[in-house]
Amino acid sequence: MPEWDGSRLFRPPALDNFVTFSAQLRHRLECGFGNGDLGGRTRIFRVRCLPVRSSAYCRATDLRSREPAPENGGRLSGGRGRTGVEGCVRTEDDHPLCGRDALVRTIWETSLDRPRNRPSGGWPVVALYGPRGSGKTAVLEHLAEKSRNHAAQPFARVDLTRLDDRAWGSRVIGELAYDLSSAKWPQFGRLKFPRFAVGRMIVEGDVATDSPGDTQIAIEKLLKQARNLDRTSNDVETLTSQLAKLLGLPGLLGLVGMLGARAIRSGPAVRLLFQTATKFYGEALQKPPNSGSAALVALGRLARNPDEDSQSRLDLVLCEAFLADLAANYERGFRPRNCLVLLDNAHSPVGQRTLTALAAAKANRAPESDPLVVLATSRDVRDSAQVLLRRGTRPEVLTRWIELPTDDTAGDVIRRGPAGTGAPVVALRLADLTLDSVADIENRYFPDNARPLAPFVHSLTRGHPWGVHKVFQACAALNAGKRALSEGDLRRVLDTQCRGDSLALGELAGGHLLLNDLSRDVEEVLVWSAARDVVAAESAFPGSAGLQTEVGELCWLVRSPAAGHGVLHPWLRRILLRRLANRGATTSWNDLYAKLAAHSSLSSTGTMSLDVRYCELATGVLAPAVADLNASFDVVDAESWIEQFDEITAAPTRLPADGSVHDYYSRLVRSVGPKPPPGELPPADPYGERWTTIAGMTVARWLWSDPLCDPAVTMGRLIALGYRDLARRSPEGQPRLIVEAESYDRRLRP
Repeated sequence: MPEWDGSRLFRPPALDNFVTFSAQLRHRLECGFGNGDLGGRTRIFRVRCLPVRSSAYCRATDLRSREPAPENGGRLSGGRGRTGVEGCVRTEDDHPLCGRDALVRTIWETSLDRPRNRPSGGWPVVALYGPRGSGKTAVLEHLAEKSRNHAAQPFARVDLTRLDDRAWGSRVIGELAYDLSSAKWPQFGRLKFPRFAVGRMIVEGDVATDSPGDTQIAIEKLLKQARNLDRTSNDVETLTSQLAKLLGLPGLLGLVGMLGARAIRSGPAVRLLFQTATKFYGEALQKPPNSGSAALVALGRLARNPDEDSQSRLDLVLCEAFLADLAANYERGFRPRNCLVLLDNAHSPVGQRTLTALAAAKANRAPESDPLVVLATSRDVRDSAQVLLRRGTRPEVLTRWIELPTDDTAGDVIRRGPAGTGAPVVALRLADLTLDSVADIENRYFPDNARPLAPFVHSLTRGHPWGVHKVFQACAALNAGKRALSEGDLRRVLDTQCRGDSLALGELAGGHLLLNDLSRDVEEVLVWSAARDVVAAESAFPGSAGLQTEVGELCWLVRSPAAGHGVLHPWLRRILLRRLANRGATTSWNDLYAKLAAHSSLSSTGTMSLDVRYCELATGVLAPAVADLNASFDVVDAESWIEQFDEITAAPTRLPADGSVHDYYSRLVRSVGPKPPPGELPPADPYGERWTTIAGMTVARWLWSDPLCDPAVTMGRLIALGYRDLARRSPEGQPRLIVEAESYDRRLRP
């Protein structure tokens, strides 16, 4: 028991006298419960008062780490805080997780909170999907930090990439049980897992026998030995080694103390525990009533059977034991918060087995008796929770990914209905950050920046969280904190090496985000990325068949609004194309786009497809695109013309980093020519005035569409002027064209 010097003791008015309270306290401490519930009515706080601004704040001691909680810990209040529980420490977020507020709020305030008059339970397993760098691990770290600073929030976190891919889900459950039972929360006490501990002894230990009587004797002997582990003994080292192996976590003395000794305090308790375990496993394995330890024998036989069905069944049974123990911990005492489990990198084989077992076990339990909230992350959508939920259906990878609800809808998706009919597993797609969220992040890097960088960073990365932070770090390396970055500085941002990195950002990003996860040749992937969409890529490069599926499984495809086909995420594609242009690949840039153009088909009207003009523009050939756009202006409506214009001018660039955007513009306009070639003007534009306007707009928007070419969006004004000139020439399409001009006036860019 820690020293009580300076601590304060709070008790409700309903406690009649201090003598009764002292007796209850002494009894609880002697029984090993420590700080926690006292008859469901009194709670003990060990706090240190701290002056924070003008408010009276208190800081609870974090008994898990034996160190004080951070200075921005919670306010201790006698009223109801945000957790809905009297006296709970409230954790304030000095630095909330930008862009993930709805998700974190739903998990923290809705799923984990247990109002005293209406305990909530039965929450589904929540799986977060997103590509590398989308912030999955950051969400788990944020929730873990909030939990550490809370006096009554039990939680455990496991990184599944640490475990052998051949391991089964019961190994993960064993780690969770150990973590949850080895901690002691000031306002919660300890969690105990006796049913699960007995199951692990049977599965991992040499106690399986065909004789139920011998099995009971062997287990009772092991449990009695475990009961004495916390006492001085000559053979404690031998017992530690033996029982740690039996419990499935070799080398951890604390495991035995938590899962064994804390659950067993007397000889009769050993027999009671054995009876509890036999009853539970008998029901779980559907054995006849009063079958005794035969269920434990059957459990041992199941563990020795190596086939997949037996191991999956074993995972399910041990998961149910874990949940039954957890529910028993919540049947009494002060339990203001549900238990939180955080599983990182659940795309691993052991992660998939664990999610499957947990989902099935939670589905088998009554919602009100299930106080477990599970949040898992994955960057591989192949075995997404959507597939787990809809057995027998496997939609194509892009559809599966796009149809997942985004994390900003977490409140509606996660919350179960009043009848408790929610799904055992729900999947959420981590969306890219909005411009507002990127601006909030900028304020942390450069709080006094006179020239906002957020619009540039957002358009360059499209809100990819890792990309956003790395670009801001590159800006910091360029001394953005002391001076306004020039246009030339921003063009070099991908050539800049961030602090702590061994490569420039542009080189580092390609491998980190995708290339290191693929077994394909790097050049093959770079060439494949040059196509406008994945359909055109596989048509032009038959050897890349299947690559779109591999990339899509890693959550890197988005659906093109125009064509409906899958396209690479803009931030990743920009990184790969830049690497392609700089590395001197076997196929030159111009030859590559010529090959892509050759595979483009004719449109229904007999004119060349937009893909051809897109590929030509990527090589710097503008005149054919200008001529086609000028001719189609008289044929299609304003909306369709704008879509064609946007698709063609979205072609990638590989212009040099030196010079200004105005230099680029002047040079490219001159390359188009002062007037259109003879015979290319439509009847509605006999003098080429509209042709000249469209030529300038095409050059301007091609530069504008690449943030590295036009970091300050200066081309937007020229595009807006061009749209207003076109509106003057098209009374029918004038309203739509003026609206488009106004969007460029506002300096908006995707």
